[in-house]
Amino acid sequence: MKKHILLLMLVLITTLVGCGKTEKTDSRTLDGFVKAFEDQGYEFEIDKPIYSLINAEDGVMFYIGNSAVKIYQYKSEKDLDNAKKENDLLSEWLQNGKFLLETNSEEAIEIFKSVE
Repeated sequence: MKKHILLLMLVLITTLVGCGKTEKTDSRTLDGFVKAFEDQGYEFEIDKPIYSLINAEDGVMFYIGNSAVKIYQYKSEKDLDNAKKENDLLSEWLQNGKFLLETNSEEAIEIFKSVE
């Protein structure tokens, strides 16, 4: 009987350990992306795009020359993937973790990619 209880406990512990995987957190923030642009010498006024239209949690918009730069933040990469399934246009935009970049500016693309 003791062997059966020990075996049952071992199975339960193994099951709990296997299910205890945690999702990796993303420490990047919108402010971090804005700071990356400021560190490259860009000065701009930040505006808010209508980020709720693409199911984003937050967003910022500014200009580099004549090019609009919009960065959208999602709650998680999973939420971003779901938004991409609902809106094909989002798949064309550059992704960095749970963030999306909408722009035509090559300079902005390079800075956005560099944020870790």
